[in-house]
Amino acid sequence: MTFFCFQGLGREYALLFAKRGASVIVNDLGSSPTGDGKTVLAADDVVQQIKSLGGIAVANYDSVENGENLVKAAIEKFGRIDVIVNNAGFVLKSLYFCLSKLTMSVFSILRDKQFKNLTDGDWNVIFNVHVKGAFQIVKAAWHHMCAQKIIFTSSNSGIYGNFGQVNYSSAKAALVGFSKSLAKEGQKYNIFSNVIVPTASSRLTKSIIPEEIFEKFDPRFVAPIVAYLCHESCPENGGVFEAAGGWFGKRKDALSCFLKDSWSDITDMSKSQNFETVQDECFDLVQQINISQKAEEIQEGHFKPTKYAYTPKDAILYAISIGATVDKHLHVLYENHDNFTVFPLFAVVPCSSISKQLIDLTIPNINLDFTKLLHGEQYFEFKKTFKSSGCLTTHYKLADVLDKGDSAILLLNVEITDENNETLAVGQYSLFFRGTGNFGGQRESKLEIKTAQVPRDRKPDFVVEEKTDKNQAALYRQTGGDYNPIHIDPALAQFSGFSKPILHGLCTLGYAARHLLDTFSPNDYSQLKTLKVRFTKPVLPGQTLVTEMWRNDDGCVQFQTKVKESGQVVIGNAFATCFLSTAKSDIKRESSLKSQIKSRQVFDQLKERLSKDPNVVEQVQAIYLWIITQNGEEMSRFTIDLKNGKGYIYEGNPKNESAGVTMTIDDQDMVDLIAGKLNSQKAFMAGKLKLKGNIMLSQKLQRFFNNNPSKL
Repeated sequence: MTFFCFQGLGREYALLFAKRGASVIVNDLGSSPTGDGKTVLAADDVVQQIKSLGGIAVANYDSVENGENLVKAAIEKFGRIDVIVNNAGFVLKSLYFCLSKLTMSVFSILRDKQFKNLTDGDWNVIFNVHVKGAFQIVKAAWHHMCAQKIIFTSSNSGIYGNFGQVNYSSAKAALVGFSKSLAKEGQKYNIFSNVIVPTASSRLTKSIIPEEIFEKFDPRFVAPIVAYLCHESCPENGGVFEAAGGWFGKRKDALSCFLKDSWSDITDMSKSQNFETVQDECFDLVQQINISQKAEEIQEGHFKPTKYAYTPKDAILYAISIGATVDKHLHVLYENHDNFTVFPLFAVVPCSSISKQLIDLTIPNINLDFTKLLHGEQYFEFKKTFKSSGCLTTHYKLADVLDKGDSAILLLNVEITDENNETLAVGQYSLFFRGTGNFGGQRESKLEIKTAQVPRDRKPDFVVEEKTDKNQAALYRQTGGDYNPIHIDPALAQFSGFSKPILHGLCTLGYAARHLLDTFSPNDYSQLKTLKVRFTKPVLPGQTLVTEMWRNDDGCVQFQTKVKESGQVVIGNAFATCFLSTAKSDIKRESSLKSQIKSRQVFDQLKERLSKDPNVVEQVQAIYLWIITQNGEEMSRFTIDLKNGKGYIYEGNPKNESAGVTMTIDDQDMVDLIAGKLNSQKAFMAGKLKLKGNIMLSQKLQRFFNNNPSKL
């Protein structure tokens, strides 16, 4: 492992890495605290310390502006590069104190200058060291890296700005963008890049800062986060972290929608105060923060709305966490897909923000023990689809409290709205507290949304089976917002009575909901209207889920989900409704009409030819869904599966995975197309043939048709 560093923070990084077995290159230009002159003692001193501890280190005195020389020295000495820490140049501003005299002293040391007096030279020297220097080093090392880590050092000045530091703050802010872009480009090579924003004492501030304060901000208290971010077990990429005095925190930009509901309070000047010094203002700020935290204590049955901002990345990660795969569910995994959709059950993510308020909830005469809390039932009604990104507000209301004798049930209603205050979804959580009943409450509530018993007199109409991944719970806890250690910690899981960590109930629900939609509306997940389930048993990651579905006359689908290995029902008494009509009377009517479809003969002949052309599956590797219409009304669907087995052609939606492309065409036009009377490109341009999905796959299918001219 090789490593580039400077004195102060860099010294501590180098020492810590060396203690952990890293081979270190200690780089320091050797300038004096004012940035003038040159000495090699700083780098030599660190190298000597490392060697005295039994470590391996060499010194380097090149400027970071000569990044190629640094990288060359590392490769020649150690043959590889595992970690790069871009710390700072001699213009480092390590610590800023809100004391006017100290501020002036720091300015004089750090070459700070008001903007009106800033010269091109002042600007360039800062950018050459901090930005260009970082660029030179990383650029030279990039081709030597794979599965390695890069750390950039920004500054509070770069985040917040600072008087007299336009050049410096601009350079430090640039490093944040630099790192975030590298994180995206390097991810496919497992090269991770992160930024730290340290507050630490240094040689630049030693002569002007009181010793007791100087010690509290010793650089060694920053070093641990750098070491962890560089460790192979750390998954963090593209993050920005503040560090000071042993305190660490990740930065996340707040969006304006978080402030909308409180703007009147923010701009209320009726209780304003005047301050004479920066210290007074800082002291009052700390007090206001403490008061604000105490004010968040929740009174009986009342909850504050929570905000949740999301991007396509959040929606995609959620879809992955409930088992979505690229070959079957590209439209929920690829943000540039023509039909990119946020999976409806993503609604559970913004609702997870209520956890802290629930823990603080108090109800007279009821002792709520959250160690005995179970998620009993879940209901959602979807009003509108979620946009690919946005800011959501979730409103909560304690609808009722039920006394079930040996337990208590809290009915928590939720409403999710968007930036325009339009309702996207409403729901109800049934929270089951074991051993907290017999408090004299009612057993039933008119506000409770009931489950529905699945049919026992007939076999399910549809069954979907899918094995979960052994790491499913670990993935879901990072995307679903439920960090309960019972889903990841083996010891705690056993303490709670489970053989191993269990899968989140809402993750199991995500699987079941996906099975429903893949069966009844695989190409349009927005068709889901309502969903109600009861959680009955836990699932272990790696077990196989079997979802059984019954379609009823009223358009309702009843379902249950079992674990194949044990036969136990884990989601029971469940139902869902879709906007699509699924009534049996409609099915009978459609059946008589479908018998008149001319293009059925086309697919029958294609099926016969497929059996005589065994190489076509290997050549095409795609699934096609044909929607056949008459007078603009859908009459039937046919699947051409040229991806699985020896290939399959059958009436209906794809059975095992979503189609790569969906083609909609009139019945007669389909006959003419296969007979060669209608050119496919002209049909597409004229709107007779409509394509949805990966339209490039249609070219592969055309080759299959050309190899099998119709005799119709």
